[in-house]
Amino acid sequence: MLFPVSLAISTDLIKNEFTIKPNGGFKDVRDRALCSSIATRKWARPEDDPLWSKNPYAQQTIPLIADNALGSDPLVGYG
Repeated sequence: MLFPVSLAISTDLIKNEFTIKPNGGFKDVRDRALCSSIATRKWARPEDDPLWSKNPYAQQTIPLIADNALGSDPLVGYG
């Protein structure tokens, strides 16, 4: 039928505000931690990011950033 009599719209297709995109984006805590570490030359603890605690997938995505073995300045010794 070209012109239906009625149309039903479901709200189930609305994306969750805190869904991580697999390829990054500014809501992705991995990108936020990376940008912060580059800008400050320190590894930021992801727990300090306001989106970290609200994101149910965040702790599964970057387990090693909070426990950085390089210390406070990851660029020491690299040129």
